[in-house]
Amino acid sequence: MRFNTLPLLFLASAGSLAAPLGQFLNLAQLSAGQNNFYFSVKDLVTHAASNKSQSNDQDSVSFTVSDENYSGPNRTAHCTISWNPNGGAYDYFNPTYNFCDGEAWGFRINNGTLKDIETFELEIQHTYMTNQSAPWSYTYFAILDTSSDIFKCRTHHDGTNCKQTGGPARANITAAIG
Repeated sequence: MRFNTLPLLFLASAGSLAAPLGQFLNLAQLSAGQNNFYFSVKDLVTHAASNKSQSNDQDSVSFTVSDENYSGPNRTAHCTISWNPNGGAYDYFNPTYNFCDGEAWGFRINNGTLKDIETFELEIQHTYMTNQSAPWSYTYFAILDTSSDIFKCRTHHDGTNCKQTGGPARANITAAIG
């Protein structure tokens, strides 16, 4: 099954999204304890410029989107997300394709700033965050700073508290930022 994607595709080669991105992004874990998620590029939004001052926000993150169940020309797309301090948005640079594959299942992160992370699948939810605590109705999967590994936070449904393998405990950082 594939997810429908909203028209927030990455622009050709280098550029920025049409509108400033002002919210946090929620990532819901579908199977607790496993790195298996569903991923969709719909509603790809990140935090506002005012949040960039937080010490563990990075200037850029590179990653690769790889579709494990599709053999077409956009099976793999390499992307870099950089902070744009002037507009408060993010610049998306894709050296391989015109946009980072909007129909990718596997979301493979393999970059020079964060640790290499094995393939996993994410679903980007419609629920957005500001600088608040994450709602307990979701489980979050977030990449933290350059010295961290992966932050995993389970919901109250399984009676487990938030856990992390490294870095500061911030469940409201998006996987696109680091």
